[in-house]
Amino acid sequence: MISSEAEGPLAFLADRRRGAWLAALAAGLVFLNAVWLGFAYDDVIIIQENEALHSWASVLSSLWKPYWPGRYAQEVGAWRPVVTLWWGAQWMVAGDSPALFHLLGVLLHAGAAGFLVLVLAELLPVTAAVLGGLVFALHPVHVEAVANVIGNAEVIAALFFLGACLLHLRSRERYGWSRALAVGALFALGALTKEIAYTLPGVLFLLDAARRDVGPGDVPRYLTARWRPYLVLAAVMIALLMARAQVLGGVAPAQTPAGGLLLRDVSRVWTVPGIWPHYVRLMLFPLDLSPEYGGIIPVEIGWGVRNLTGAAVALALLGLAWWGWRTGKPLGPSTTTRRVLGFAVVWFGITVLPAANVAFLAPVIVAERNLYIPSIGFAAAAGCLLAVLLERRRSTGLVVAAGVAGLMSLRTITRTPAWDSTDRLFTDLLERHPEVGRSWMVYGDQLFKAGHHHDARRAFSILLLLTDSDYSASIEVGARLSAMDRASGRAAEFLLKRAWKEEPDYYKAPGYLAAHYLNRGEFREGEPAARAAVLLAPDNPDMRRVLAALLSGQGRAAEAIPYRLSAIEGTGGEPWRPWVWLAEDYMTVGDTVAGLAALDSARVRAPTPDIIAEIEARAGELNLAPPADAGFQSN
Repeated sequence: MISSEAEGPLAFLADRRRGAWLAALAAGLVFLNAVWLGFAYDDVIIIQENEALHSWASVLSSLWKPYWPGRYAQEVGAWRPVVTLWWGAQWMVAGDSPALFHLLGVLLHAGAAGFLVLVLAELLPVTAAVLGGLVFALHPVHVEAVANVIGNAEVIAALFFLGACLLHLRSRERYGWSRALAVGALFALGALTKEIAYTLPGVLFLLDAARRDVGPGDVPRYLTARWRPYLVLAAVMIALLMARAQVLGGVAPAQTPAGGLLLRDVSRVWTVPGIWPHYVRLMLFPLDLSPEYGGIIPVEIGWGVRNLTGAAVALALLGLAWWGWRTGKPLGPSTTTRRVLGFAVVWFGITVLPAANVAFLAPVIVAERNLYIPSIGFAAAAGCLLAVLLERRRSTGLVVAAGVAGLMSLRTITRTPAWDSTDRLFTDLLERHPEVGRSWMVYGDQLFKAGHHHDARRAFSILLLLTDSDYSASIEVGARLSAMDRASGRAAEFLLKRAWKEEPDYYKAPGYLAAHYLNRGEFREGEPAARAAVLLAPDNPDMRRVLAALLSGQGRAAEAIPYRLSAIEGTGGEPWRPWVWLAEDYMTVGDTVAGLAALDSARVRAPTPDIIAEIEARAGELNLAPPADAGFQSN
């Protein structure tokens, strides 16, 4: 290894603290151009247009609600109160300006890269740890996690994750309660940031097994020394899963991958193997990067070239892991060992599991942001290989290391601007991968906003062809056609009715159909679909809100009020607008006192003075303005 007396740039490779700063600096510099990006893709829905993040009262009330706003809240299966609080706090400071969000995202990634060097230095020689941290810092696959604001959840979770790993690695063989509780706290914070942190117990065992030989006969002695952290982790996990079930109605995501509803009905064994070549490609040759992989990775029915190749790749990786683990010495700071190859593969396999569509269906087939923590295994192996090359052939090693760093930096810097906006991101995707249905959805939306309805319908038709009129695509297209002209409305009605017939146990199609009729003022026609959606999704406040609006539109305000109240209760009283609708219904039935109370509830939840003015204007129309001596102040 490089000696501690080395001079110049190589000196940083011989000291873990200086190496950590070097990795952090490299991460900050290569991602610096992300600071000037805008909000893109899910940023718009989760942050920019999410009123729940735009006032402290709504942020605090959202901590016990699903992470995703609106109609997909429970289906996505995500509860992430830590990042909800994090983004809400930033919104209070910066508002609609994305610069602060992106600056903090870059700094978080820099911190994670530096922190990783300290963790790897407990397992590998310092040179390998620093080089591994640099590979992680510069890797292009991290662009989505860093440059897209909502991807920062991966980075924050990684910080908690790595903190727990470092505490574990620096512990004595017999754990103390204080350290076990600290690891448990970091585990809880990580899991409440992103679900990938639930893999921490498996990773902690991997860290111990990689540093020593832990065979079946050694497990009792191992658990005797380490039982405290695992007991704490088990208790925390049980508590978190119970809380998830309370918030989400279940512990796993309910939404299937885009274009992949078929995965619910057929064996995933045909599709999942085809994902592995993409994992390998994204780690080794991340030239082609994409925000969506539905269409790039098709749903397979039966064995073919793609999934057989993927199965061969997966088996080859397992063979490599077994060989490296069996023939290599335990990991440690003194020397490099082939066991790092087994460590890398097993780390990747454990941490990618929540998003791998194996144990349960994830909302996406592949997302590059989900590879942030799994890529640590690759970084460790790459750092070791570069360190060995530097040790044996200094000049060649310097050239190779500089070339790898340069190529990764170049790809990262050139890829980052694609995340400036949703339109730019998917225009780029449409040019490179026209087989991805989501790009045609976004392109159709662009045409619709520009008033080119005919061309928008053509784009949506291509989407339906690409997805074979998949359920999700049909209802999404139906919702968009519903907002167009009368002819498009008939097409929307057809698509939504057909989707409802094909999947009668899913509430989305009747829910969208009810909303379609509501938007067109066909209140009586929409009532049956709305009632069906409420029966299929009794915990979804949006469906009760739509039914209430349809009943109110028919002049049946007395019947609408209970649904209004239950919808408001289902959102914890937020946001403000449903209270105004409730006030209107109360006035229809002649209950002025209840109408005034509902408007007061709307006022206290109004996030801005403009909204308060809008509420006051509506109150005047309803003759429900507060008395002059009521003492209400709209600040």
